[in-house]
Amino acid sequence: MLNHGTPAQRFTFTELQPGVAMNFRIGLPGAVLSFPHRMRQTPNGLSVTHAVEISGPLAGVFGPLVGRKIAAGLPAVVRLVTTNALADMAADAREG
Repeated sequence: MLNHGTPAQRFTFTELQPGVAMNFRIGLPGAVLSFPHRMRQTPNGLSVTHAVEISGPLAGVFGPLVGRKIAAGLPAVVRLVTTNALADMAADAREG
């Protein structure tokens, strides 16, 4: 994932239900960024709903500093993650 001039971050998946939901967190000094995603099949394909949540004592500082930039880039990141996840699912189906 491109960090756009920020240091590389470690992230931890806190939820992973293939085709249903995933969430990962990034720790910041005094705050945590969470990225919950929910997925569901629709007649037009897979629908992915995503969010950015900032919590912790310094959330009020990090929100204005990084929140809008992260939210603006999130659709592209979700497309990339979703595309890779669907490709992995298709590969698993071919192998299984």
